[in-house]
Amino acid sequence: MNNSNHNKMNICAICNNSFENKTIETNEMMFGSRDNFRYFQCSECGCLQIVDIPEDMSKYYPSTYYSYSEKTKKTISNKIKDYLLPSSMKFRMGKSKSLVGLMSNFRYSSTFPWINNDIGQFYNKSVLDVGCGSGLLISYFQKCGFKNLTGVDPYLSENIKNKNYSLFKKELYEINNKFHLIMFHHSFEHMDNPHRIFKKLVDLLEDDGLLLVRIPLADSYAFRKYGSSWFALDAPRHFYLYSVKSMNYLAEKYGFKIDKITYDSTWQQFYFSESYKRNIALNEIFEEFSIKNKKDFKQQADVLNKLMDGDQACFYIKKA
Repeated sequence: MNNSNHNKMNICAICNNSFENKTIETNEMMFGSRDNFRYFQCSECGCLQIVDIPEDMSKYYPSTYYSYSEKTKKTISNKIKDYLLPSSMKFRMGKSKSLVGLMSNFRYSSTFPWINNDIGQFYNKSVLDVGCGSGLLISYFQKCGFKNLTGVDPYLSENIKNKNYSLFKKELYEINNKFHLIMFHHSFEHMDNPHRIFKKLVDLLEDDGLLLVRIPLADSYAFRKYGSSWFALDAPRHFYLYSVKSMNYLAEKYGFKIDKITYDSTWQQFYFSESYKRNIALNEIFEEFSIKNKKDFKQQADVLNKLMDGDQACFYIKKA
């Protein structure tokens, strides 16, 4: 539950440390309200976390928010992408060796880059997408041939049921079924009370299952460079910006282990952070940088990913 007096004492919600935690101030910049918010970074585990969660978070998730927007929904009906992207996904999961899959992967290898054999092993098993938004990812999983798909998101306008998938307007805590694959695609950082979440995941994840968590990382070059102007800070929607150390702490405390980490940061960490630094909100950007700048930013992101210093990563987590 949201609490306006969330953490007045700057006590880390992950490891309970209160010593030498540093506070920063930042503004809401996606929609340009510029509402001010305070965060602090734990000196022990490195997690960056909001001090005061607004009582009404719904105003920061308008209908134009990308996970629920009509633009996102329309991309589902792109016929060429509908055909080629699932072929690329199946190829990467080891479920297809066709020429179409190989050729499709040349075009779409950077779309859902976390798709690999680790995901393919759950092809005929139960899958839960937490924070599913409009269901874009679920729809592509269905096109790949997955048949036991569930999405959950408290900001959905209504429940949606299909032959092979169901999307529920619910909190994670209202789900009681067990799943073989549970995914958080940039949703975990939007959720309060990480200990309660992991405690729930102990019950939801099958013993031989996989927990996939994709999140922005506070222990990254982009945050060190841009600080309060860091694009992925995304106040106040992101309650927690985790570090690798804080993720390890949570995993180990609840009987999980991080099996693998892959970095998938993009050019956006520079492009939009540079705009925010100039006090230009996301909805106010009009091609501030040239195409060459974007290419340079992409090259920098690729280097940082190889150095394991990109500003977002994918955690493959299993029960210990």
